[in-house]
Amino acid sequence: MKKLLSFLMFITFSVTSFSQTKSTTYTESGFSADFPKEPTIQKKNIESKVGKIDMTLYTCEAESFMIMISENKFPQELVTALDAPGIDGLLNGSKNGALNNVAKQMGAELKIISEEKYSYKNKFPALKAIAKLNDYAVTAIYIMKGNQMYQIILMGDTSKKEAIDFLNSFDVIE
Repeated sequence: MKKLLSFLMFITFSVTSFSQTKSTTYTESGFSADFPKEPTIQKKNIESKVGKIDMTLYTCEAESFMIMISENKFPQELVTALDAPGIDGLLNGSKNGALNNVAKQMGAELKIISEEKYSYKNKFPALKAIAKLNDYAVTAIYIMKGNQMYQIILMGDTSKKEAIDFLNSFDVIE
């Protein structure tokens, strides 16, 4: 888990920390969540084939699991041009890229246990994957709201009440 935290810290340019309380709303990123303790916030602009992607990464290491939320703002013209299969491809590509990058950084073998496409709040295309990285359980959720994609990744003992409570607390602001 320390390798994962080091990797997440490596991919950023700036770090901002603040005190966390329950049910905190992150207005700029458009979500609320109950982190078990203070998250670290990192911002980065990524140049890609499709244009600039603004990324805000929230990380938090609890006693037996780690949380990562990445809010990514894609170019609006890209997302507007995509149909439903294109959005599904963006969600799948993000899942594959994120989980394979973590596996590579940890020197771990990735095994996808299950995947489920669904509609978050009956509005937003979403994908949930359950996976294993060696001995670590992983729950990964990807939600597309307009040109914003939310990647929520829990790694470690994802069956702990604290981990389940965190996942249940995550909410996209409409």
